[in-house]
Amino acid sequence: MKAHQDVAFVQLDANLAALAATWASSAADVALFAGPSLSWPLGVEQMLTVVRQQRRNVQVLLVDGLPVAMGSVQPVPGAVRIGWVLVDPLRRGQGWGRLIFDHLLALASSDPHAELVTLGVYEQNLVARSLYLGLGFTDTDTRRVLSVDDTDWVSVEMEYRPG
Repeated sequence: MKAHQDVAFVQLDANLAALAATWASSAADVALFAGPSLSWPLGVEQMLTVVRQQRRNVQVLLVDGLPVAMGSVQPVPGAVRIGWVLVDPLRRGQGWGRLIFDHLLALASSDPHAELVTLGVYEQNLVARSLYLGLGFTDTDTRRVLSVDDTDWVSVEMEYRPG
């Protein structure tokens, strides 16, 4: 990340969804960022339909006008859920995932109806789990199993109490 870059957050639209869909190149990629909410092959109509159905606020991080990351906040009973955090594969490891996540956490934490911010992360995603723990999320000891390419992946539920 360079200090002189122009950074903005915008709502997901069809054009941005088409580009973001190219950032996931397999069923495992889709599962890693979206769990069971999206499926492979990832497409614009699928993404936009789920956004509407689940009332997701999908934010896209633009750097110098180019999309580099996305993520969503979604109202759920008594909480706001963060999900769909995805970074352009060519931009990973440059701090953009942390920047989009910080933005999503601020949005979720500012919701006056949410006592909790929740998320799910797969056990094997150690980088993301470390980030979330460092930001004050705690492991709820709730686990879910999703089959991805005939392999069981264990999702760890985490939560954060704003304020």
